[in-house]
Amino acid sequence: MSHASGITASPELVEEFSKAKEGKEIRFLKAQIEDKQIVITERGNVSGDEKSDFEAMTKILDEDAPSYILFRIDEGPKPGWLLALYVPENSKVRMKMLYASSRDSLKRDLGSSSFVAEMHATDLDEMSYASYQKSTVVSETERLSLMSPSERMRAKASANTHIHTGVSKSYVHAVKFPMSEDAKAALVAFKSSENKAVFLQVEQSKETIELEHVMQEVTGPW
Repeated sequence: MSHASGITASPELVEEFSKAKEGKEIRFLKAQIEDKQIVITERGNVSGDEKSDFEAMTKILDEDAPSYILFRIDEGPKPGWLLALYVPENSKVRMKMLYASSRDSLKRDLGSSSFVAEMHATDLDEMSYASYQKSTVVSETERLSLMSPSERMRAKASANTHIHTGVSKSYVHAVKFPMSEDAKAALVAFKSSENKAVFLQVEQSKETIELEHVMQEVTGPW
């Protein structure tokens, strides 16, 4: 069961991000949710190397306000854009879930293939260039989702051929599905006792674990 937040990227954000991808001047865009839209609230130009510009970007973050950061990556083997989600630990549960559940909509509106890396931070210390370098690069599942059906079949066939050729050891393989950001946010709230029950489900078509339902009060027997 999919729970869309109903939040979409504003036309201005879509247009400016498109121009930023085509040009070389914009280093980052900061965006926040306002009136059921994700709008640009800050922008920064390329003024130095990637690390110094990243450090400059962190200085415009509000310690107590959630935000998305779209940051140009032009160093390393995978040029493109980083999508960073900054949600302070002291944010209200509703805001945590709203920003987490709107992340995928933002990616779709801006073009998922534009993003080569993602990171999630809950305080300013985590929102560092060193943390970015350790952040998870786009997962294999997400990479496959960006391919055409024929490309996906060829990639899987190639992987299967490699697995079954010249393997002399025995392994037990665990299936690890990534958890959606809204599911993670709900579990964080559960840990702090703000949610009484969290229901998750496996979306086999996307190979992800999604949030199905949250109960903030338990009023009767199961």
